[in-house]
Amino acid sequence: MEGTPLIPTGYHGAVKAKAPAGVPFAERLSSWAASVILPSLLFGTLAFLIMKGSRDQPDLCWWAVMICIFGSFIAMTLMAARKRWYLVILFALCFAGSVGGVITGNYAYIYYFDYYNQMRSLAVYINIDPSKDHGGAYADAGEVYFKEGSRIETTRAMAIMSKDIYCIAPIVREEAADGAAGGVVKPPPSGSVDWFAVGINCCNAQGEEFTCGGGGNGATARSGLRLLNDDQRHLFKLAADEWNGKFGVPVKHPLFFEWVVDPLFDVKALELSGWAVWHSATQIFVIINLIIATVGSNAVSTMVAKAPKNLKEVDLD
Repeated sequence: MEGTPLIPTGYHGAVKAKAPAGVPFAERLSSWAASVILPSLLFGTLAFLIMKGSRDQPDLCWWAVMICIFGSFIAMTLMAARKRWYLVILFALCFAGSVGGVITGNYAYIYYFDYYNQMRSLAVYINIDPSKDHGGAYADAGEVYFKEGSRIETTRAMAIMSKDIYCIAPIVREEAADGAAGGVVKPPPSGSVDWFAVGINCCNAQGEEFTCGGGGNGATARSGLRLLNDDQRHLFKLAADEWNGKFGVPVKHPLFFEWVVDPLFDVKALELSGWAVWHSATQIFVIINLIIATVGSNAVSTMVAKAPKNLKEVDLD
């Protein structure tokens, strides 16, 4: 019927649709704080568990890792499906913190704490005479302090090549180091040469110019740290076999050492270096996480404030 209003309730003029109010400040603050604190705690805790707990309680350690990684990933996926963007940022950062902590912890363990733990589990021997003591009697040696007068016989060094140059030279004492008589190398009183200083890429391909551990520059060192790397030990064993074939002196129980001044200091430095890696990596993650959490929180707040959720009224002009 003519004159009947188009809108049953009557027309009261054009009304602009209003965007919903922004996210409350308290909610923004709590979400931002959680995004800053929780991922950083996960990063530092998991890195610590792996670098210190992989040896003592590996099963418990890796269960904790798996729960944190997969728990964060599943929660992030669920919150994204529900469009809970604050929680998506939180769990995404928790996931990144878990993965980063695992990587950092593994790096610190493999390169520092594993070697440190092995050295601490081995024996320390003092006043070893390389000319008289048999290597087989000191198979559990980790740190060795040789008797005064012990040195590296660099003139009888040997090397083999396998991408890198693996260098070895016998450790001798002065009274047994009169070397060759008439071109023949005499065996030491023990009957075999079992103590070797080793290094990588610290001599030429023929074993000459041996400088491993300062062996070629008159260093005052007369101590050794046991070589524990299984990937390298078989190559040094092969070099020892070649040394035996060249000089004709028995090598029954070869032990390989890095020639150092103070083994105790070097072992302690491994632990300190591992902690330095953990500390530095945690600091870097905290800073990056803080930036991402702050930027993400502001971005989500702006997005939510600008996105109208319910447009019941429209502008009819």
